[in-house]
Amino acid sequence: MKSLPNKLKIFLLVIYGITLLSIFYFKRNNSELLPIVNLIHVAFFAILMILTETFNVTFRNISVSTSFAIQLASFITFGPLYTIIVEVIGVTFRVFKTEERYVNTLNTPIYKTVFNYCILTLPIIFGSYIFSLLGGKYSVIKSSENIIPLIFFVRS
Repeated sequence: MKSLPNKLKIFLLVIYGITLLSIFYFKRNNSELLPIVNLIHVAFFAILMILTETFNVTFRNISVSTSFAIQLASFITFGPLYTIIVEVIGVTFRVFKTEERYVNTLNTPIYKTVFNYCILTLPIIFGSYIFSLLGGKYSVIKSSENIIPLIFFVRS
């Protein structure tokens, strides 16, 4: 990170700080941070996230990740915290192709990896507030009642 321009360093530090503050605020305001769920289901979603992050869909020389579908399903099923965990696992263990070789996230500079975690975490946290304010419930059974809150979650 020493070789980065100062403006980029400041930008990264601001994003890191906003993410940390958001996580602490989120934790403080959510008493049931880790609801009881079947961890095998969470692991299944994490594996799906790894696969969708690794195998992108290419259309007209543009590569697009399909992991948003897994993120949304995880959010509806488990809520925000487990969705963040699923996303972090998915991004950590994905494999992507750079110019000539395949690379794992663990082989990239730490500032890039932390930035990727931040840009995945912030929308989930802020989107979950909007989702809750609009009366959304984390349940597959009540999905039809969550249409409007989910639309606003997706747009956040």
